[in-house]
Amino acid sequence: ETIEVFANESFNKIEMEPDDMILHAVVVSENKSESKLQNSTISLDIIRPELISNTAPTNIEESIGRINGVQVVDNQPTIRGGSGWSYGAGSRVQVLVNNMPILSGDAGQALWSFIPTEGIESVEILKGASSVLYGSSALNGVINIKTQQPKDKPFTQISLSSGLYDLAKRESLHFQGGKRNSVSNLTAYHTAIYKNIGVIVGLNALKDEGYRMGDHDDRIRVNLGLQRKFTDKNMLVGIDASAQTGNSSSFLLWESFEKGYTALDSNFNKTNTTRINIDPHVSWYKGNLSHYINTRYLYIDNQVDNGDPNIDQSNTSNLLYGEYRVQYKPKKYKLNLNGGVVAINTVTASPLYNGNQKAANYAAYAQLDKSWNRLLVSGGARYEQFKLNERQEGRPVFRLGANYQLKSFTFLRASYGEGYRFPSIAESYITTTVGPVSIYPNDQLKSETGTNVEFGIK
Repeated sequence: ETIEVFANESFNKIEMEPDDMILHAVVVSENKSESKLQNSTISLDIIRPELISNTAPTNIEESIGRINGVQVVDNQPTIRGGSGWSYGAGSRVQVLVNNMPILSGDAGQALWSFIPTEGIESVEILKGASSVLYGSSALNGVINIKTQQPKDKPFTQISLSSGLYDLAKRESLHFQGGKRNSVSNLTAYHTAIYKNIGVIVGLNALKDEGYRMGDHDDRIRVNLGLQRKFTDKNMLVGIDASAQTGNSSSFLLWESFEKGYTALDSNFNKTNTTRINIDPHVSWYKGNLSHYINTRYLYIDNQVDNGDPNIDQSNTSNLLYGEYRVQYKPKKYKLNLNGGVVAINTVTASPLYNGNQKAANYAAYAQLDKSWNRLLVSGGARYEQFKLNERQEGRPVFRLGANYQLKSFTFLRASYGEGYRFPSIAESYITTTVGPVSIYPNDQLKSETGTNVEFGIK
């Protein structure tokens, strides 16, 4: 396109060249390091922060469900209808916040209400088996939520929304006559650098009366992050922490088709929840080598009142997570080598899981990305070792991908990925009843495997 502008009493002609900001977007999910979306070898979608802030979601899952091929049903994410689904007992999609897993240790569930909706920079969604870099729960893909980090220019965001639930068209669903329940949500986020100290502060307060009988969710969460750069040592040291408290109520079985918003026999689960995470991290680089250490302590306490004193569904879990990753990226050879080790230990205490249970996961992985002019090839391997009480199991997984630039804005890609998932504590040991439904343990439940093969053009 050619446009003409008037300046200094003469006409200057400015030639404008086409560009594609979407293809040039920088992503980190495919190889745990910054790269352009156009070079991805697997399907990767991005949710922009405007979509999230403009819709004022109470949970990030509401925004994720807007992406083609991605659904969240009963808090369970699924990508392209990936196989495997168990209510409340294990995700087949790995969910991350700033590249750190945010799955509970006992049930392997995504903690949606614990994930910030404020200060979002972007959400990256990998569609396909990604267990080589992200482990067991990445059987069907990865969802990585990235928040704003401290920069020279401060960032502040405040959002307040309030609304009413509409009444269903079917009058039999009006369990409280013509009254409409309300929902109000407050979020705030601020990040800046003060005297070489990066600061992150976040807040979320929700009061949701729900649209079903006795179904409500009241909670408050605060986030705090501190970072310090040591320029002379090429090092960044930081710690992030979040704390959440809240109470909620819900039911699983409805009265009938006509009274779908009414609980069967007025049976509700009332839960008081406390969640705390503390994440120390450090990174440094020297020459072509970069080192990253990420750690986490995650505490979850659910005090459940189901109306039956003989059935105790309360549960507590403590999770310790540690990962060391090293990256070798010499520009001269156009390659990027990532490798690392991961250790996860979980201890639970609950009659729901037949007492105290212990789970451990250890892994080592490596992935190499190499490019030649228009061609990029990626390959990697991982070995997973699991231990659930006395039961042990391990196996390797592999991936291979390629991306070829056919034209300036046309890219061909192909990928092969393997997925592997070991059963969670909840799947193996849960024993409880919900109304007329009984749930039994299965400590011999087998692990899951999957394969994803894809050919695409972007």
